Amino acid sequence: MIIIHRVNGFPRGRVEIVYEYRTVELEKSNATVRNVLVGVDAETGEVLTVPVQSTPKLKTARSAKYG
Repeated sequence: MIIIHRVNGFPRGRVEIVYEYRTVELEKSNATVRNVLVGVDAETGEVLTVPVQSTPKLKTARSAKYG
């Protein structure tokens, strides 16, 4: 568990972050990537962070989409 400040504009202070594997859709490329490790708000389930170890998987999916 990690606690960070919410970054989406709400002045709620700190939120509890838990890491989960999720399916992520990349906004710009519309690529769907399964089993990506992301940090989510423990209360709302909103994805707040993507750890560095997930970056290669996301870059590969983005490259394949734009090929």
